[in-house]
Amino acid sequence: MTKDPEDENKCVLANIKNNLAPLASNLTYSIVSDSDQNDNRPYIKWEGINSYSVQELLSVSKKGGANRQEILRVLREKAPSQCHHQEILRALIEDNPELEQNNVNVTLSRMREVGQVVSKVRGQYSLPSM
Repeated sequence: MTKDPEDENKCVLANIKNNLAPLASNLTYSIVSDSDQNDNRPYIKWEGINSYSVQELLSVSKKGGANRQEILRVLREKAPSQCHHQEILRALIEDNPELEQNNVNVTLSRMREVGQVVSKVRGQYSLPSM
């Protein structure tokens, strides 16, 4: 399961491996409710077949969600100098007060693992040099 590249309110259920049968088509779905009819219970609304390949869906998800994009924005603004993770957290909390510090720390760690950011000194982050 990953976000639909065309609409972030939708998800894609994709079959990435199957040894027993041919691969099934990727299915797009969204989670909705009938709140306009006073029924707030969520349910899955199937939207049909998605034409993206598994490789395309996985490459989109590596770009990351809103937190990753915001961290990259803060680092671009501070480039080429390094930012302490507390500076990044302060900049993000200005726009999103309910953001949790642990979420930012975990996201930074994951971004470092995949090479989206570099950390030459513990707690200091910057964009990778091109």
